[in-house]
Amino acid sequence: MFKCEHISIRYHFFGNNRPSECGHPQLKLQCDQESKITTIEMVGVKYKVLEITPYRRILKLTRVDTLDNGLCQFHSPLRVSIVNFELFDLHINYINTTFAFDCLQLAIPSPQIIGQYPCGSRIHNNISITTNTTFLHGCVANVTFPVAETNLLQFRNGSLSLASILRIIMEEGFQVKWEENTEACRKCNASGGACGFDNYVGHYAIAHNINPTTNVVTEVCTK
Repeated sequence: MFKCEHISIRYHFFGNNRPSECGHPQLKLQCDQESKITTIEMVGVKYKVLEITPYRRILKLTRVDTLDNGLCQFHSPLRVSIVNFELFDLHINYINTTFAFDCLQLAIPSPQIIGQYPCGSRIHNNISITTNTTFLHGCVANVTFPVAETNLLQFRNGSLSLASILRIIMEEGFQVKWEENTEACRKCNASGGACGFDNYVGHYAIAHNINPTTNVVTEVCTK
């Protein structure tokens, strides 16, 4: 089992003392031994893992660079915050928004514009936030970021400021749901086995049950 402070998870993940064959090659977790913070990297972007809920297959993430520097100073603004959709689905309570940096003009319908936030940093002057997920021309950079629909509703009815939304985005992150590819693996885990990943054939494969008395390994399911 991967374990780091309050984060603990088995299959589909691996990392630290959990071998690579115990999880998908793109689902490597890392535990900082000093801070006890768990991170995962996807599409060239590093995320802090805030929570994992195994029985619901929910992962709660936030970008490390926004926590370190704020939304106006992404480490790599051109690396969009898009999760690996082959492995994850965005949670139904979230929608993707576009953060467009230093746009000359926004040629999109006004209902799609959430607002503009002044940066005043040495890197960017402002961020325009829209529900248009097509990258906007005339901007220095575009970054896609999931936002909770409830937060957008609170902003539009005046109960939440744009600055508050940005703080929530940085600190509370967003939720994704990982794909569960086989019923067989669930049965294996329930029976005391452990599903793994066969890198040679490129899919989930191995699940073994070890008898604690005899140390005999019995294959209990394969894919």
